[in-house]
This record gives sequence, C-alpha cells and structure tokens, in this order.
Amino acid sequence: MGAGISAAMLVLAFVFFWRLHERPVSLSSFFLGVAGALTVLGAFLFIFWTFSCLRLKYTIDQATLVIRWGPIRHVVPLNFVERAFSGEEVEREPKIRGLNWIGHHVGSARVGSLDRVVFYSAHVYPRELVYVVTPGLAYAISPPDAPGFLAKLREVSEQVSPPVSRPQAERWSVLRLPIWRDRYAQSIILFGLLANAAMFGYVTYFFPSLPDLLPMHFTVFGEVDLIGYRAEVLKLPAMAFAVLASNLALALVLHLRERVAAYIGLIAAAFVQMIFWVATVRIVY
Repeated sequence: MGAGISAAMLVLAFVFFWRLHERPVSLSSFFLGVAGALTVLGAFLFIFWTFSCLRLKYTIDQATLVIRWGPIRHVVPLNFVERAFSGEEVEREPKIRGLNWIGHHVGSARVGSLDRVVFYSAHVYPRELVYVVTPGLAYAISPPDAPGFLAKLREVSEQVSPPVSRPQAERWSVLRLPIWRDRYAQSIILFGLLANAAMFGYVTYFFPSLPDLLPMHFTVFGEVDLIGYRAEVLKLPAMAFAVLASNLALALVLHLRERVAAYIGLIAAAFVQMIFWVATVRIVY
C-alpha cells in the first residue's frame, strides 16, 4: 500500500508539473507549482515510511530485544522486561495514533491498564500481537510466530543476569540533530519559507500584466540604470530561496556547536527575504 500511494503521488506530481510547463506564468501556475512540490514531499514521505516498513524486524539475542523500524532501533534489555503477554489477553482492538495502513501500524495507543504502548507491528489482530512491558513504556510487536516468539522471549529472559543498560532508542545521526527540537530555529525557518512562497505568489499574480521591459535596478538617487525583460523578475524570489536554502544547510551544521551562530544565519536569511521583497515590490508595482 505504501509503494502504491507513493507511486500515485509521484504520478500526480508529474501531472501538476506538466500542466505547469504548459501554462503561462500566472497565479494559477504558482498554485500548480505549490501543489506539485507538496505532492512530491508527500510522495517521499510515503517512500520513507514504506522503506521503514520493509526494515521492520525483531531480534532476541542473549540479553536484549531489538526492534528495528527504518531509522529507529529500540534496544530493550530483557532484565527490564516486567512481563510479556499475547494480544489475545486484551479485550478490545487498540486504536493507534500514528501510521495506520494494512500491514503497517506504527504509533502509540492506550491498551487496557497500559497508558503508553508503542506499536511497531504489521498486524493489529490480537492473536498476532505480543506486548512487551517495561517500566513506563510497553511495546507492541507482531512476530510471524507470536506464540513461539513469546516462549523464546520468556526463555531467554530467565537466563539474563543483571545488570545491563536501560532501554534506549537509537536513531540515524541526522535525526539526532538538536535543531529538530529547537522551536525558535523552526519558527525562523518557517517564517523564511512562507515569506519566500508569498514572494513567488506576488510575482506570478502581477506577471501577466507586466510590460515586456522593466526597470531592474535603480541608483541611489532613484534613477533607472538597468532595464531587463519581465521574465528576469522571477529570478528575485529564486535567488532569495537560494540564500534561504544555503543558510539553512549552514545552520544545520552550526547548530551542533554554536547555536547562536545558527540563529544569526537563519535570521540573516529571513532578513534577506525582506530585502528581496522590497526590491520585488519596487520593480513590479
């Protein structure tokens, strides 16, 4: 299902961009471009989820239960497992908040007396689920042979001697970057993106009514010293976006060591959007 949805969204994005290629520059072409870009992002999100579904795997070794899903790897020491039981002991089918399509269920739910259960399963049928309970958190998984897996888990747990490390979730290094948890940085980035998108919309709205030749640059005295074709006005939001993208890439690196420097870079990129806005309004209006 994930692959099918991804393919359908990529086809839809191709249709949007093909229609965009055929249309003259206007506000409707701007919305077509936005729709195409959002569809591509959605397609890659489903591709990522599908890839993660393909990597879903449970492993029991001498001391730990390892649950792997895409970029996330949960390592659960068996001596921290308080109990493990079959899903048949749960009366109601869980209502999972998160990813839910046939054969792929990743998210959280409340199950019986368990307030927080994290699901990494291919099924939600009770007989195919195994619940592994640790202090403060429980895991719901769906091994191919649920009774056999449960028996093996109990067998290995009896042979484990403490101490071992606490349960932990390991992620790909790029997902551990602190900027993904920084609300201030995210707010600046969102402001810059919205300002740039609005600039594209502003230019495309007025583009059909613009003359073929436009004043593109002014002296300090307000005199025109450069004339260009109207298509060149589209370069302004494109250049502003290039500045925003480059500063964002730099901020991802700087944020690891110098958070203030990352803020300065992002604020500068947002300020550049305002400068380009002023230039765009002066040329177009």
